[in-house]
Amino acid sequence: MDSELSPQWRKTFYSLWIGCFITGMGFSMTMPFVSLFINELGNFSKFQLNFYSGLAFGATFVSQAIVSPLWGSLADQKGRKLMCMRASGVMACTIFITGLSQSAWMIIGMRLLQGAFSGYINNAAALIAGETPHSKSGWAMSAISTAGIAGNLVGPLLGGALSGAFGYRIPFFITGFLMFCVFLSTTFLVKERHFKPIKKEKMRPIKEVMAEIPNRKLIFVTFLTTLIVMS
Repeated sequence: MDSELSPQWRKTFYSLWIGCFITGMGFSMTMPFVSLFINELGNFSKFQLNFYSGLAFGATFVSQAIVSPLWGSLADQKGRKLMCMRASGVMACTIFITGLSQSAWMIIGMRLLQGAFSGYINNAAALIAGETPHSKSGWAMSAISTAGIAGNLVGPLLGGALSGAFGYRIPFFITGFLMFCVFLSTTFLVKERHFKPIKKEKMRPIKEVMAEIPNRKLIFVTFLTTLIVMS
């Protein structure tokens, strides 16, 4: 890497990289055994267990899909660092509280909140894109994406090992603590120097933006393909 990347940029980048890794790891570390954790909280029939487990898995993604556009709009007005702090701070609380759950509905509620306030990796990518010199933007964006993917790969293995050794609650407590560390590092080590806020009255409606896209069918096909693959 060349001299155009200042020490502060490096500090911001490495803090966000670690944050994305831990976020990806924390998101996937607790998912594989949610059904088993729910099963410990009551005497459920097979139908009830499947129903509660499905709600617990789906709640995060449903709330995330609904709320994400609102957070994106706020990020344009207030900055990506604040959004990273919001996501990591709430995720630390919700995951830790999930470990204290006494009922299936408490788990579902916490995962619903987790999805509604998520978005660390997306905002970290947007932040680093705005802070990186053009000659290094491709490398930086790829590295940030790799951090999240690597965390997602490591998470299930680590979560399974911890739950097998110490019980299903311990991975939630550890993940909550790690996310709190991410919140602190983002707050004190990340600097957003080149952000220019967009006033709410100057933000264009989504319909106008979509109308200017030359090939909207391609966007729709990409969205549909991604939906099928993720399903």
